[in-house]
Amino acid sequence: MNIDKDFIVSDIHKINILKILGDGKYHTPSEMAIALRTNPDTIHRNCNFLELLGLIEIEVRRTKQKVTYISITEKGREELKNISSSE
Repeated sequence: MNIDKDFIVSDIHKINILKILGDGKYHTPSEMAIALRTNPDTIHRNCNFLELLGLIEIEVRRTKQKVTYISITEKGREELKNISSSE
């Protein structure tokens, strides 16, 4: 396993997750996984880290089944602006 390569891919996933959430809507991990051509587990792992940083919020709603919704925070919007301006 090449740690440097995995770390770079993981960072790219995190940035792309923030970009998707930048539209201000709630998204499910499955929606984002399809858009990023990855799997929902990868989205969950990266979102858990982004939530620890306060960049996103993860909300679990329970009806007949558990559904996870993810949204960007104000801090996340600011970081996304910083990322976009440096590209």
